[in-house]
Amino acid sequence: MLKRWMVAAGLGMMLTAGTGMAFGQGPLQVAAAEAGATQAKDAEPQGTMIAPKQPVMGRRITFDLEDEKGKVTQDSFRDKYLLLAVGYSSCPDICPTTLFEYGEVMKALKNPDAIVPVFVTIDPVNDDAKRLNSYVHFFDERIVGLAGSAQNIRALADQLGATYGYRLDGKKLDKPEKGVPYSVYHSALIYLISPDRRLVDVYDYQLGPEALTQALDEVLGEPAKAGGDAAGGMKHDGNMKDEGGMKHDGSMKHGGGMQDGMKHEGDMKHGDASGDGKPAPAAASGEAA
Repeated sequence: MLKRWMVAAGLGMMLTAGTGMAFGQGPLQVAAAEAGATQAKDAEPQGTMIAPKQPVMGRRITFDLEDEKGKVTQDSFRDKYLLLAVGYSSCPDICPTTLFEYGEVMKALKNPDAIVPVFVTIDPVNDDAKRLNSYVHFFDERIVGLAGSAQNIRALADQLGATYGYRLDGKKLDKPEKGVPYSVYHSALIYLISPDRRLVDVYDYQLGPEALTQALDEVLGEPAKAGGDAAGGMKHDGNMKDEGGMKHDGSMKHGGGMQDGMKHEGDMKHGDASGDGKPAPAAASGEAA
């Protein structure tokens, strides 16, 4: 299950806002990533590199963020898988690649309605929800851009094992401010979260639309066939069976019980016949009248 992540960790693909370049990591950094080094979130990047932490498969994922319409939590997408990545709107390379891949995958999936592509900013100083969604919708209208407080974004990133940070004049910047020309660096993985909000898989952002589509199709399957609900309802709901039998002469197939039911219903509707098929007594007709 971690195979795709191990590939990404081995490549150590990282982004710097200044150059948008990717760099390979050495064996020490790869070994640390494979061991799930807990200090990764506070680690100083070597140049422009930083490693993701090891994702914890099956971990419960929660968040409290917002889109342009208001508050969004893990419960806002009921019964849907989430395909989630982190980045920011002024990212020159990795983020556009990821979002382009999102758009291509959503067009190619057999069951796109089963999943929601989500992009969470890690630069809340410059990305509000409106700006972020204007950006992500350029790639596909179905992509949901989420912003929020720095604290809440960090909390989600820590659950995923995503890492990011800021630098100014070559030094780590803890609290970026608007108008300051800081750079942003971050890990570049894509996370698959199940409808019960568990982390179930992780993909390298360079996996490519075709391979990612194939991987997701294996999880999502195909949508239910049109009309399947109606047929299923008739098979599994006893009340619908009776109604269907009466309408389609199904009573002949279901035994005397349904035939009797049809005869009694006939009595209720027709005053000229009794349950045994004989003419109704005059007194009964008079009382009914």
